[in-house]
Amino acid sequence: MAKLLRYPFTLMVTLHVIVFAILQSQTPLERLSFLPLELAYIPCALGFLFLRSVRARWRQWFGVVLGIQTAFVILYYNLQDGTLSLVSFFLFLVPAFGWGLYELIRWSIRQGKQKESLIALAWSILSWGLFALAVPPLPLGPLAVIVLVPWLRVLWKAPLGRVLFATFWSGIVFHAISYFWIFNVAKVGPAPAVISGLFLLISYFSMFHVIAAWIFVSLRRYAIRGVSLLWIFPFAWAGIEVLRSYGQISFPWGHLGYVFGSHVELIQGLAWIGVYGFTLLVLFVNMGVARLWDRHRALALLLPVFILALLWTHGTLVIHAADHKLAENPQHEKMSIALVQPSILQTKKWSPEYYDSVMAKTWSLLDTVRTEGLDLVVLPETAVPDFISLRPREAAKFRNFVMTHHVDLLTGALDYDRHGPAPRRFNYYNSAFLFATNGMRTSYRKTRLVPFSEYLPFNGLIPVINYVDLGEGDFSPGDTLPLNGKQKWTPNICYESIYPDLLRRMARNGTRIVVNITNDGWFGKTTAPGQHANLIRYRAIEAAMPVARCANSGISIFYDAQGRSYERTGLFEARVVEHTLALRDHTTFYTLWGDAWEDFLALAFPLICLGLVAAYLWMRKRP
Repeated sequence: MAKLLRYPFTLMVTLHVIVFAILQSQTPLERLSFLPLELAYIPCALGFLFLRSVRARWRQWFGVVLGIQTAFVILYYNLQDGTLSLVSFFLFLVPAFGWGLYELIRWSIRQGKQKESLIALAWSILSWGLFALAVPPLPLGPLAVIVLVPWLRVLWKAPLGRVLFATFWSGIVFHAISYFWIFNVAKVGPAPAVISGLFLLISYFSMFHVIAAWIFVSLRRYAIRGVSLLWIFPFAWAGIEVLRSYGQISFPWGHLGYVFGSHVELIQGLAWIGVYGFTLLVLFVNMGVARLWDRHRALALLLPVFILALLWTHGTLVIHAADHKLAENPQHEKMSIALVQPSILQTKKWSPEYYDSVMAKTWSLLDTVRTEGLDLVVLPETAVPDFISLRPREAAKFRNFVMTHHVDLLTGALDYDRHGPAPRRFNYYNSAFLFATNGMRTSYRKTRLVPFSEYLPFNGLIPVINYVDLGEGDFSPGDTLPLNGKQKWTPNICYESIYPDLLRRMARNGTRIVVNITNDGWFGKTTAPGQHANLIRYRAIEAAMPVARCANSGISIFYDAQGRSYERTGLFEARVVEHTLALRDHTTFYTLWGDAWEDFLALAFPLICLGLVAAYLWMRKRP
């Protein structure tokens, strides 16, 4: 293998030098140029060609070369105002990715030939397969406190290589069950890109499981005064979940703490510890059961029952207290809202030839709304599938509806301005427009965008991405959170509902009710709409924030401040639902301290990793 590697590295270095020379004289390719400093990695690569001692340890040296090149890529990015060298990207990082994929397959085949590894994999798949079936709307939610026990027992007893093998491929199974619905996007986007992206996504998330498993195995050997350090493992996992919420490819969807969403009495503690606290709880209980199973099986069975009973009792008391408070104050401020779910097929929604029929269906349903006593009528995300400034007829109809029925109306549509970067020169926004009875029309621009769907991440890092069309929306984010009407309500669009910090920020700004509009038609008749609705139920409880959620194809639903649901629609059901929600009247502990709690968890993960590395190096130096 070492001999074979001479030729790829020779080819890579040669191409790098040739392209570099060409780019010095070809100004039209200026965006693909790079600093000569990047070529500094080549002496390291030459070690593969001429030094026998290096070739004998080629895997270690490959990692060294990769690290050096990555450092130069980052340096170039900082020196060139956010431009990544595409030459280095395609001539080095892409081959490195291919090499990593080859090594993964090779290692997996080697592990798969061992009986013990296959047994560990079977137990791990059992755990994570059952856990995937516990995520709402699937039914096994309360069992999440025990289903990870087989996997944890593998982590407790098996060697590292076997643990990582079983964890990675069981993670693939878990994420495939949880996110299979992304495949439906292939019906409206380029199928090869969607399918490839789905595989990369579930592999990417499975790598987080692998990192967590490495932390667990590393912690097995350490204890302080007889107390195992394994009990800090849940904090590392929760820290990973928090960090997954950051960055341009953030996707904080599948946290472990979301499993109890179908049982509202079990999740009232969200107002204190948030979803990440429930992740800790799930892991602690599973670890406790796994640890007690061999010694005290009766206690192992009683522990999850006790925890679930405690959660249910607390939640029941909280809900009863909230109802009693409302009963004692019949004058509590409320807001009456109608949600219009037109149920437009995603395959037709954005087709110009269907535009008139799409809008005709929306108008016919809007005409059935009983507006007496209503404060707001809501249409879903992109109910007008175009730039509203280019559709004056629709804008005029909305104004006429508002003035005739004396009720405000919120609708999703697109917006733009002329301050965008090259090459497009425009900024496009996924927006919500409020037509108010005072004659004003205001807009809200979505602040958190869906990566690879509404924008391509790192298009500032790699400018040529701006020229690529993979079917994504190519939107820019907004930056304001308005307060509307005397009820002080704030709009919220689709994906934004999965970010706890955004609703905390709204609550601190004075928002008393959130109006969420979404278009889940992308997902078809799958578990995704139920998962999405469950996420915003968690947000409602965390911030004691009532939510009115209007979807294009379902699920449109109302949640009160305790997460109880009202007037739920079915999938692809054309229907109008109405309800009156009591406005938020208090601030939760998690709203006040959630930022600090999540910062602590985000720091816990790297600190635990650094501590393990330091402990390993210290142990190696001991005689």
